Amino acid sequence: MAVVALVPAAGRGVRLGEKLPKAFVELGGCTMLARAVDGLRKSGAIDRVVVIVPPELVESVVADLGRAADVDVVGGGAER
Repeated sequence: MAVVALVPAAGRGVRLGEKLPKAFVELGGCTMLARAVDGLRKSGAIDRVVVIVPPELVESVVADLGRAADVDVVGGGAER
């Protein structure tokens, strides 16, 4: 049975006080989202990662993460 990790990154991150959603804030030159996805992929426990982002950011997230056979980036809904 395949193990799929869902990474919700569609929040606006208002409490963080940044202009971008918190998942897209960089730490040491890498977004928090990229760090999370990279960690999941390197864990060896995950077969596929599905990242849920605001629909308008799908293409930029794909560009940031790179295209990989084991990572899908999809647009989230208007609400949880």
